[in-house]
Amino acid sequence: MAKNWLFWGRVLYSIPLSITGFIYLWKPQGTVESLTSFIPGELGLIYVAGVLWLFLGLLIALNIKTEFAVWGIIGLLALYLIMVHIPAVYTGEYLNIVWFELLRDVSLLGGAFLIRALVLQEEEAEHQADTHDWQATHH
Repeated sequence: MAKNWLFWGRVLYSIPLSITGFIYLWKPQGTVESLTSFIPGELGLIYVAGVLWLFLGLLIALNIKTEFAVWGIIGLLALYLIMVHIPAVYTGEYLNIVWFELLRDVSLLGGAFLIRALVLQEEEAEHQADTHDWQATHH
């Protein structure tokens, strides 16, 4: 039963990430205007971020290289917080939107840590089961 919850949690977590990546690739101009006033790279950076969000979201959903994907998400969200959201708070413009996006990304960051913890827990349980099976066959 827990595996079903983990599966659906991963899928639901990954959908907004992948959609964000798709939007960055499909309509990058809106993103360029809102993000790159704080960071260099302009359109090229938006395309790179779009590919990363789409790719990492799909890895999480499909449970492929989940540990790699989670660390990628943690890294990207940390960069967003440091390079985009925190400077945006200090500009004082559109603070309702800025705080909403900052809190949303902190929540996504927490979700990434939670998925990481659950994957570790699942790996430990499998290791214990393998150890138990090995001990049972060799005694």
